[in-house]
Amino acid sequence: NGAAKFARSLTIGEASNALVAVMAETDTDFNFLSFGPERLDLSRLNVEGATDGSPTGAMIYTDRGIYQPGENVEVFALLRNRAADANAARGMELRLEIDDYVVKAQPLEARDWFEGGSLTSFGIPETAKPGRAALKLVSAANETMAEAAVQIGKIRPDRARINFPTDQRDAFRVRAGSGDTVEITGTAHAQYLYGAEGTGQAPAANLKAEVTVRVSPVATPVDRCYSDIVFGRFDDKSLPAVSRNDVIYTDDDGMLSLRLSRVRLPASTRPLAATIEVTLFDAAGPVASGQHTIQVPGREASLGVSAVPKPVLEETGGYRLAIDIASVDGEGQSALSRDVEVLVERERESYAWENVDGVWQHTQLRSREEVSRSRASLDRLSEVGGPCPGVVTLPEAATGIDDGRYVVTVSDARGEAIASTRFTTGVAQTSVEDLEPNIFVLTSDKQQYAPGETVSLGIEAPFRTGEALVAIAAGDIVQWAKAEVRGGTGTVSLTADPAWSGRGLYALATVFKADPGDVRSYGPARAIGAAYFEVSAGTEAFALSVRREGAGLENFMRPDEPLRFDVCIDGPNGACGAADMRQAFAVAYVVDEGLLSLTGHKAEAARLEEEFVGKAQLGLRVMDNYGRLLLKEGGDRPGRLALSNYTSTNIVAAASGPVPMRGGKASFDFGDLELQTGSLSIFVVVWSAEHVASKGESLPVRHFVVSSLGVPEFFLAGDRPLLPLRLENISFIDHKGDYRLAFEAEGGIEVGLAGLDGRDIAPAADGAFLVQIPQGDPQDLFLRVNVPEGTEGHYQLALNLSAVDAQIPLPAAEQRREWRLAVRPSAVAAQEYLSFPMSDRPTDLSQLLAGLVEGRYDPDTVTVVARFASNENALSLASLGGAADDPKAVLDQMIWQGFVDLQAANAGSDEGRRLQANIDGIQALQIADGAFVPYRTDGEFIPSEVGFDSTNSSGPVRHGLLRNASALDFLIRARRAGYSVSDDTITNSLAFIKKRVSDALFAPDFTPDIAAELLCTLETRYAMLVLVQQGEMSADQVERLSYCSETGQDEEGIEPEDLPGDGLMEASAGQSALSELITLAVKSEYGEPVNAETTLAAYYEDPRQYLGDLDEYRKAIAVSMLTHTGIRTDVLRELAGSFLDRTRPLDLRTRAWLARSVANLDIPQEARLTEADISPSDAQLVSLTARPDGVVESGEIAYAALQGA
Repeated sequence: NGAAKFARSLTIGEASNALVAVMAETDTDFNFLSFGPERLDLSRLNVEGATDGSPTGAMIYTDRGIYQPGENVEVFALLRNRAADANAARGMELRLEIDDYVVKAQPLEARDWFEGGSLTSFGIPETAKPGRAALKLVSAANETMAEAAVQIGKIRPDRARINFPTDQRDAFRVRAGSGDTVEITGTAHAQYLYGAEGTGQAPAANLKAEVTVRVSPVATPVDRCYSDIVFGRFDDKSLPAVSRNDVIYTDDDGMLSLRLSRVRLPASTRPLAATIEVTLFDAAGPVASGQHTIQVPGREASLGVSAVPKPVLEETGGYRLAIDIASVDGEGQSALSRDVEVLVERERESYAWENVDGVWQHTQLRSREEVSRSRASLDRLSEVGGPCPGVVTLPEAATGIDDGRYVVTVSDARGEAIASTRFTTGVAQTSVEDLEPNIFVLTSDKQQYAPGETVSLGIEAPFRTGEALVAIAAGDIVQWAKAEVRGGTGTVSLTADPAWSGRGLYALATVFKADPGDVRSYGPARAIGAAYFEVSAGTEAFALSVRREGAGLENFMRPDEPLRFDVCIDGPNGACGAADMRQAFAVAYVVDEGLLSLTGHKAEAARLEEEFVGKAQLGLRVMDNYGRLLLKEGGDRPGRLALSNYTSTNIVAAASGPVPMRGGKASFDFGDLELQTGSLSIFVVVWSAEHVASKGESLPVRHFVVSSLGVPEFFLAGDRPLLPLRLENISFIDHKGDYRLAFEAEGGIEVGLAGLDGRDIAPAADGAFLVQIPQGDPQDLFLRVNVPEGTEGHYQLALNLSAVDAQIPLPAAEQRREWRLAVRPSAVAAQEYLSFPMSDRPTDLSQLLAGLVEGRYDPDTVTVVARFASNENALSLASLGGAADDPKAVLDQMIWQGFVDLQAANAGSDEGRRLQANIDGIQALQIADGAFVPYRTDGEFIPSEVGFDSTNSSGPVRHGLLRNASALDFLIRARRAGYSVSDDTITNSLAFIKKRVSDALFAPDFTPDIAAELLCTLETRYAMLVLVQQGEMSADQVERLSYCSETGQDEEGIEPEDLPGDGLMEASAGQSALSELITLAVKSEYGEPVNAETTLAAYYEDPRQYLGDLDEYRKAIAVSMLTHTGIRTDVLRELAGSFLDRTRPLDLRTRAWLARSVANLDIPQEARLTEADISPSDAQLVSLTARPDGVVESGEIAYAALQGA
C-alpha cells in the first residue's frame, strides 16, 4: 500500500554507523528522504512536562559523577513500566561510550532485576580516555532506555563545602561599571565537610580563593519563568565572557567577601547571567570548589516575544498574527510603560551554485522582505495572568499574511532592547528541508489524572472545521481517539486506563482540514499538536526516613565507627515501617560528599523522584503524514570537572541492595568506610511496581575534637613540607585546658609543629606539643614534616591526642588518629632481573648477584626478591614489565601481558579476573573505525598511530597493522578460553584489518616499487594469518604471497621503528628464514601442504644452527610461526631450549610470542611449586610464601644481609 516499516532502533544507528537517508525506488523512479535536520522538537508543541527528552523507558542513577579509570560505577536502573511483563528487562546491557563509541558493554541478567529495579557494579576500563563519557542502558532491540553522563579522570574529593546565600537579604548584587563591565559583590561561606550544615561548626578559615566569573547569554531574565518567550534576537549566538580576579582569602569565620570589579559583559541582545566559580586552596592543594549563578540586570528593561506566535486563519483568507510581548526590568518586575515597534518580515531562501575544483557546490542565500510595521503601547494592551509578570498580548501584530516563513521583531521605540522569533504559516516553500507542518495548541485540563478518570484534551486548530486523530503514547502508542473540530476548537475525551498508573504519557494529535469543495483554501491540509499528562493513584507515594541507632542530637559518626542504618516507610506518629508494601525493594548509596560536589551530582539525586514518573527521559517516535520524524531531543550536560592535578588514594563510595522492604523497613550495614573527617551523603531509593520514593541526608564524620590534615598525593625523598593542620573542638565542651599532641611517624620521618606565621612551636620535654583548643575557636597550624633522603614507600603518621588534667578524659576512640604518607624516591629507581636454574645443589644468591651489583650500585641500597616456579610462563607472570627495552604503549603492554596471562590463568581465579580487566582495557582502546590505538590521549591520533601512515617510506599499512592484528589475535583466543569479549569488537577489528590487508594485496598491481614494503611485511602476513584462521581469506589472496618469494627481498616488516628496542640487523639467513616461515604459516592454516624443515635446511647446514643468528625476539616470532606448520616436536623442543639457558630475563614481548607458541601446541601445565619444594639455608633471612599463581616468592632481602649470610 505504498508504506514501509522499519525497526525503531534503525534511527539510533549501529556501531559507528548512523542513519543518513531512507531511499525508495521502482523500475522507473527514485527518491529519498534525508534523516537529520528535519526533526521537530515536541517542546514547540506545548508539551508541558517533558524536560528531558532522551528516548527512554527507564532512568539510571550513579553513585557519583566522576570516576578514575579502573573504578566501579554503582548503577541503579529503574524501569518506568515496572508492572509490565518480567521479560521486559531481558537482553538489556549497560554500555560505556566515549566520543560516541562503545568502549565496554556489560549484560544485565534477568536475576539482577527486582520489580523493575537493578543495582549493578560496572567497571571503568583502566585504559578509558579521561573526559566526558556516557553510561547507557540499552534494550535487546538496541534502543537506548536511559543515559547518564559521567566524568573520567584523576580526582581528589573536596574537603569543604561552599555555601552561597539564598536569602534575598544576603544575595549577591550586580552594579553597572564603566563601559561594558559590571561589579559583583557578595559573601560566601566556606565550611569543612565534617561540620554539620547550617551551623557555625568547622569554618574553613584563612584559605586562598581563586575566583572566575563567566557571564553568558541566557534564555530568560528571571530564572524558571517565561519558558514560552524569546528574549533578544532568536539567532543571537554570542559567546560567554570570562573574567578572573585577584586572589583573596576566607576570614576566621570562613566567610569569603567578594568584590569583583570590571567583570566583562559579552555583546548580546539576550539576557545575561553571571556564574561565579570559587576554588579554595590550602598548602596541600585544592580544598573545595563551588559555583553560583545570578542574573545580570540589563541597562534597560528586557523585551521578549512569543517563542511560538499564533497565526490564526481568517475567513477572508490569509492569517492574522497574534503575539505575546514581555517587558521586564532589572529586578524581574513588570515594565510596561514603554512603546514598541513590531516588524514582520517574510523570509525567503535561494541558492547560488559555483564550481569548486570540478564539483558543483551550493551557497544558501537568505533574504527578508518587510510585510508590516506597527507601533504599540504596552500599558494599553491586555496583561496575561500567571506567575511571570509583564506579559501582554498584541492580538493583531499583522494581518493578511500568506503561507510561508516569517520573522517578527519587537524593539523598544526609544531604546536598544529587542526580541525576535521565526514562525511558519502553512508550509514553507523553497526546499524540501524547510518543509515544516503547521502546529496548534493541544491542552489537557489537568496535569495528573487518577486511574479511571476522564482525560479531557482541548484543541485550538488553525482552521474552522476538520477531523482530529489523537495517539496516546508512552514509548509506544497505547490508544487512539478521534474528535471533530468545529469553529476552530474541539475536545477529545477518553478514560485513563488503570494500566497507565505511574506513567507519563504524550497525547499527539493530527487535525485534518475538512474538504473545502470549490472554495479556495489557504494553509496546509493538516496540523499537529501535542500535550503531556500523568496517571497516578495519588499525588504522593510514601514518605521515607533514614534512621541510625544511637545517632544522638548532633547526629555525627566517628571515623572508625561502622555505618548501619534502617530505611523506613514512615507510619503514623513517626513509627518506622508501619506500612508493609508488597514486593517493595530498597537500594542505598553512601558517598563522600566531597565527591558529589565535584560535578554537582546532588542535583541528580534530587531529580530522581521529582521527575521520574514520565517527566524525564521519556521518548516517542511518530511519523507525521508529511513523512517527517517527530522527535524530542535533549539530555543532561555534565557539571564542572574535577581538579585533575590531584588525586586521592581513598575514595569513599559504596552501594548496597536491592534489599526487600519487610514490614516497611530495610536494614543496611556498610561497615567502616575509612573516612577520617568529612561528610557522608546517604541516598536511598525505595520502589515497587506502582510507586517510587527517595530520601537523602548528610552525615558528618568527625571526632569530638577534629584534627584535619591536608596530605598531598605523595612526597619525594628529602622533602620538608609544611602541611595545614586544623584542630577544632566541636563536642568536648567540659575541658578548658591544654591538649597534648604526640606525633609518631614511621620510616625515620620527623614531625614538628609551627604556627601560621611559620615559627616553630617548642615541644615539651617528652617531645609532645601542648595546644589549647577552646570550643568554637578552631586552631589552624602547620605540621612540619622532614622526609629523609633514601626513603621510599608508604608510612604511617599518627597523632595521639589527650586532654591534659581533664576530669573526664577523651574517649579511647578519640585519642589516636592516623594518616598514610606516600614517599617516592627523588632519583629514578632501577630494577633488574637475573634468572637461574634450580637443582638439587644449593645456589648462593650472594655470589650469583655479585656481578650484577658490584661496581654498579651502592650495595647498601639494593634489596632482593627471589621468585621460584616450575616453568618460564609462571615466572613471566610474576615478573612483568622489567625489561628496559619494553615499549611504553599501553596497548602493547596489555596485549603481551594478556598472551602470557592466558597461559597461566583460569577464568574464575584472581588471575583470570585480572586478565578480564586487561581484556576490557584493550577493548576500551578501540576507536570508531575498528582500529586499536596505542594509548589514551585527550587529543587526536596521528595517522601512524592508527595505521594510516601513507608516507612513501612506510606505506599505508605499516605500524598500526601489527598492533591491531596482535590485539585481534589475542582477543579471539581470550574469547575461546571463556573470557568476555564483545562481538562488535571482533567484527569491527576484522573489518579494519581486512581493509588494510586488501590495500596491500593489490599493491603489486598498481605500485610495484613499494609492493614488497606493503605486502611482504611481518605486519601484513601476520594479519593475513589471523584472517585465515577466521575464514576471511580466499585462495587468490593467499596465492598473492608468492610475490614475496619472487622478489627475493629480505623481511621488511621488522624495522627498528616498528619493534622498539631492537637495533637494525644486517640481512642474515635467519631473517630470510623468518620471512619464509611467516608465509608458510599462512599457507598451512589455509590448508596448503608446507614443509618448514626443508625451508630451514635451505638456510642452515646444521640443524643445531637453526635460527641461531636471530635475536631472542625474532626467534620467538619464528618459533610461534613454526607451530602453525606442523613441524616435528623434537625440532621445536631444540629451538625452545635456548630460551631456558640464559642469565638475563626475557622481555615481555618475547614472552608473549613464546606463550602464543605454547597455546598453539596445547602443552599441559606442569605441577606448581610449593614452599616445601624449596629449602632456604637461613629461614630467618629468607621467608617464602606461595602465591595463588603457582609462584613461590621471598620477602624483601637486603643485599648486604645476603653477603653476611
